[in-house]
Amino acid sequence: IIAEAEAWACASGSNDLSADGAGAGAGAGARTAAAGEHGGKKKTRGWTTQRHSSVPTTDLPLAELPGRAQWLRRWLCTTLCPALKAAYPLDFDGKPSNMYLHDCFVVKYHAGQTVQVEGTSVSAVSAVTDGEQRHLPLHRDQSSHSFVLPLNNPSEFEGGGTYFSALGAVVKPSQGHLLAFRGSLLHAGEPVYNGTRYLLAGFLYLSRDDTYKSSSSS
Repeated sequence: IIAEAEAWACASGSNDLSADGAGAGAGAGARTAAAGEHGGKKKTRGWTTQRHSSVPTTDLPLAELPGRAQWLRRWLCTTLCPALKAAYPLDFDGKPSNMYLHDCFVVKYHAGQTVQVEGTSVSAVSAVTDGEQRHLPLHRDQSSHSFVLPLNNPSEFEGGGTYFSALGAVVKPSQGHLLAFRGSLLHAGEPVYNGTRYLLAGFLYLSRDDTYKSSSSS
């Protein structure tokens, strides 16, 4: 995914992006938002910092990567649904039809220019260095539940992780290990001090069949 994202972002010019994104009608029952659709319109390739106005990230929608929309649909149904059902049985019954994927994107944190401070190489303290983003401030997601999935090896960067205010601690899952949490939790992206860190992130809305039944009866 990392190689595909960088190749896609670095390609010159624009490209006709089909509506085979993560949009509504994602197949196999999993429903996803139209945020990933492009309707055949021309879009300029590249990492974007303007899709999330309140807390912008340097990211690229997964649906823009050719062929990844189908992979995403399979992964949602076969891997993510069972994992979230086990973790949040009171919120989600495991049915793909009760999972709404609002957004799914590759996030890039880059340390930027490295400087010498007291004999140790560290990056500049600002959030964005040389046009690159190194961390996210405290925020809440626009989701009922969110997930992050580290994509590259920890040997390729220093720092990073997700800080949770309620815990007062940083959670840093290993490469390929999923971290899921309620979007209402106050959290932040810890700074990357050296190298580049890539994540797959997603905003979800989960529900259960009995939630709809209780709402209609009341």
